[in-house]
Amino acid sequence: TQSGGLLRLRDDGHFDRLMAARGLANNRVMALHEDREGSLWVGTNAGLTRLSDSPFFRISRRDGLSDEFIRSIFPVKNGSVWIGTSRGLGEFLDGRVKRVRNAPISNASITSVIEDRTGTVWVGTYDAGLSRRVAGAWQTMTRADSDLPSNQVRALLEAKDGSIWVGTAQGVLHINGLTSTVYTSANGLARDYTLSLMQTDDGSIWVGSVNGFAVLSEAGVKTYASASGFPADDVFHMLQDGAGVVWMATDRGLVRFRDGKFDAFGRTEGLPDETLFAVSEDRKGNFWLSSNSGLLRLARREIERLGRSETTRMQVDLFGRSDGMSAAQINGASFPSTSVDANGKLWLPTARGVTVLDPAHLATVQLKPVPIVLESIKFDQQEQIVSDQIDLPTHVRRLEVVFAGLSYLMTERMQIRYRMLGYDSDWIAATPDGAAIYMRLKPGRYQLEAQAGNSQTSWSPSIKLQVNVAAKFYEYWAFWPSIALLTGWLGIALSRSRITAKDRRQRELEREVALRTAELSDRNQNLAAADVEKTALLKTIQMQAEAFARQAREDALTGLPNRRFFDLRCAQAFTVAKAAKRSLVVAIADVDHFKRVNDQYSHQVGDQVLKAIADATAKTIDPVGMVARFGGEEFAIFFNDLALDAATALLSKVCSDVQALNFSGYPSLQVSISIGVTDSPNAETFERALTHADALLYEAKAAGRNQVVSGSV
Repeated sequence: TQSGGLLRLRDDGHFDRLMAARGLANNRVMALHEDREGSLWVGTNAGLTRLSDSPFFRISRRDGLSDEFIRSIFPVKNGSVWIGTSRGLGEFLDGRVKRVRNAPISNASITSVIEDRTGTVWVGTYDAGLSRRVAGAWQTMTRADSDLPSNQVRALLEAKDGSIWVGTAQGVLHINGLTSTVYTSANGLARDYTLSLMQTDDGSIWVGSVNGFAVLSEAGVKTYASASGFPADDVFHMLQDGAGVVWMATDRGLVRFRDGKFDAFGRTEGLPDETLFAVSEDRKGNFWLSSNSGLLRLARREIERLGRSETTRMQVDLFGRSDGMSAAQINGASFPSTSVDANGKLWLPTARGVTVLDPAHLATVQLKPVPIVLESIKFDQQEQIVSDQIDLPTHVRRLEVVFAGLSYLMTERMQIRYRMLGYDSDWIAATPDGAAIYMRLKPGRYQLEAQAGNSQTSWSPSIKLQVNVAAKFYEYWAFWPSIALLTGWLGIALSRSRITAKDRRQRELEREVALRTAELSDRNQNLAAADVEKTALLKTIQMQAEAFARQAREDALTGLPNRRFFDLRCAQAFTVAKAAKRSLVVAIADVDHFKRVNDQYSHQVGDQVLKAIADATAKTIDPVGMVARFGGEEFAIFFNDLALDAATALLSKVCSDVQALNFSGYPSLQVSISIGVTDSPNAETFERALTHADALLYEAKAAGRNQVVSGSV
């Protein structure tokens, strides 16, 4: 339409309307085109929008949510779903969200929610304690008027006996009728700061925290911490499968606990992100892992293949915004966060509302075969004319052929494989950029074929290239017989030449003496030139060594120290502080909503933002401490000799300076950072101090961002 957006006429004669308010680039639609993959391209007065089928659907403010930052989701058997946001609680039913109003938690930041078998709704908050709805009336428990260890409630669990377990920032409360019991680290918990709860088939209660986990059973409390061999720190979620094996989503990847042994699966094993917030299992044996990078799908058979040494890296599918998710940032550090309803649908809390996935529907999304094309050919890194026949010269040592799959759908899972008939026994996976590489091919005629595909379709028809490798002169069949004939002829000629050789001998010796004299003179000149070249080479090597040393300690984008150099300096400062019997103040800072900057303005603008924040932070911190880029949008800081109060005040100034930054050409762009800082007097290593600072950073984020939260271990 001219100004009314895009209209779709349904079979029942009614229209659906899509306008700019719901994602269209502009309400003036100028052109439409459907491509061969079924995507609809909409040309508007302000850009191009692509619409395609997606296995995900989103629940947002338009559906009634009070806020789109979601922390906890709990499906109920009647089909409704409780949704905890940073600004209150809502119930999703029949396609709409009904907000809970006129209750103690109406505008509270909800961190956990469950409904027990009696219909009582239990709601944990960030700082307003625990509330429950009984027969339509709300009751509130706080630290001041009950046994609740802390007003920050992170996890809720209904046990098999109907009792309620409440995980808080300062311990766990067990409510059994009128009786309540408190468990803390003094009773054997790994740490008081609780992140997750689970009950296993034998009735034991498992408590995940920021320093491992503990198992509460009739036999007592058993603790598993990083200091005693547990391969992670933060346990965000736990799941027991049908075989009794426990799987954990942690800050070090997916951890399996089986027969008293831990196995960790992280980046080395193929996961694109090691910080996982939840682990769920569907009905087809796939694990679904939530992270800040998106939703990961890991087939159990991939773990089994890794265990049998059939592969060194697992095949993992990553789903993000390009696949239809509302946001790649899936929230965690609350329980329950990610949930599975009675129909097997996966409910995900994100920074932009709720995303729901039906794994069964994902299998029905039919993607058409992906065409594959030849992109480039290189001989020893030199570009060649693209052709379906490759004539490889004798001297070429490296052949590189690059292919591309042509698809706009689920491009993160695009795969290309190739094989050389007559040379390879099986298909080979191409490099991430689609390259097939061969070194020193033997002479002969080959056929190179390649296919494109993804996790949802079969492989495309092959593209085929003829490869002809020329032989060297001594590899032709007639070469050695010719050598034999030539050798015989040379023998005859040599016999005849001996008769005249003696006469020429004297003359040749005289010429030899003159030639050797000239050679010695030339050699002396060459040695002098070589000495000059050696001096220049040593100078070049010295300059390169200095450049490499600078790269090893500096972040290329911001010019700040990198994580490796920060760890070295912070460890030294921590040792000095310990010897002086004082605490070292450390902090972790994170740019708020940085993904929005990249998504809304581009990654180049995101790099400008990071450099500006780095400069502003270093200007304030450098005189009294050290600031480094810790990775992504995170910065790490330590102060040489500064008390926690003074450091907190200095970091508050950093927050103000960052918020006041102006970006030329982007007047609407405003950024902020959140910071967690601690002096950690009881920390045994600086890594533990950083871990506590990171936990305080979580609190700063949850409290509304753009602020500093401080505390001691």
